[in-house]
Amino acid sequence: MKKVFSLLRLDFLETVRNSLYWSLLITAIVAIIFIDFVIPAKLNLVPESLFYDGSSGKIMEQYLVNSGVDTKDIISSKEKLIEDVKKGSSQMGLIFEGSIENPKFTLVYSDTVSKNNVRLVEASINKFIQMLRNNVQNNTFQIKFLRAKGKPIPLNKNTIPIFIVLEVIILGFMLVSIMMFQEKQEGTVLAYRVTPSGTLTYITSKSLLFLVSSLIYGGIIILFTMGVKVNFIYLFLIISLSSLLMTLVGLFVGIFFNDISGWFPWGILILVINTVPIISYVNPTFSPLWVKAIPSYYVLFSVREILFSTGKSGFIVPVLSMLTLECIVMFLISFWGVKKKLMEAGSYNV
Repeated sequence: MKKVFSLLRLDFLETVRNSLYWSLLITAIVAIIFIDFVIPAKLNLVPESLFYDGSSGKIMEQYLVNSGVDTKDIISSKEKLIEDVKKGSSQMGLIFEGSIENPKFTLVYSDTVSKNNVRLVEASINKFIQMLRNNVQNNTFQIKFLRAKGKPIPLNKNTIPIFIVLEVIILGFMLVSIMMFQEKQEGTVLAYRVTPSGTLTYITSKSLLFLVSSLIYGGIIILFTMGVKVNFIYLFLIISLSSLLMTLVGLFVGIFFNDISGWFPWGILILVINTVPIISYVNPTFSPLWVKAIPSYYVLFSVREILFSTGKSGFIVPVLSMLTLECIVMFLISFWGVKKKLMEAGSYNV
């Protein structure tokens, strides 16, 4: 361990000399600003709907509640609904009066609502009446939720896992390769070969360096966006294992190149592949098996589950186990590759 910490100290000084930690701090600050102040908590692509049921049997209100509509969107009086629509910039109100046999609907909206949205609501009112009538005639079913409904995740907070996972991928994978190229060009690796430290110390030092860097970055973002009410044990475990995995992948890929120009097309390809699961994160309906095979897919959803419990926390431990196994396999591959391609004499040319 003395050898590891000695080399880790040199690696840390090298990153300070190259302003890595200043860049890391600036990146974290930019991410915090975007999350807390730039990205909105809610994005209204369609007008928010408000409802008032003035019928004697509250037929529409019962139907809306059974359909899962939030009760805060069901207004207690016609006057209050009209007042709320006036206050909102993108709201529409639907007033139901009369009876199911002789219904009367009034649509209330502001000038900021597009005419297309108004026409869509008007066109769907007949269908809505049919659903109300069917609900009255066939009101024999019950809705049962398999688990407690989670609170809606604000849009800005929902981007936190993306910022964390992207930085872990870039830090662990890209920067360890760049450090390796620099060490090759400066002759540091050649000098390291004659020391008694060995391959294990070299890999351990690099892994610890970027593991700590990822934890610092992730910790800063979480503290300034979520506070301290977070399961930091699970969070730091998943960040640590993800960082370790990507660092080991970066070490293995980096040994085949002597500079960034040769590494660039292959390195960028690997980075792009690992960012594809962000599409599934934003749009869960796009989740083919080949995307699920990418480790960052499960990391993204695990981080979200840790930060915002949705009742699916049971998959976090299996994800940690999967990452641990992948780290072990990748460590063996990287150890063999670094030993053969980097530490043995004549293994590379500068």
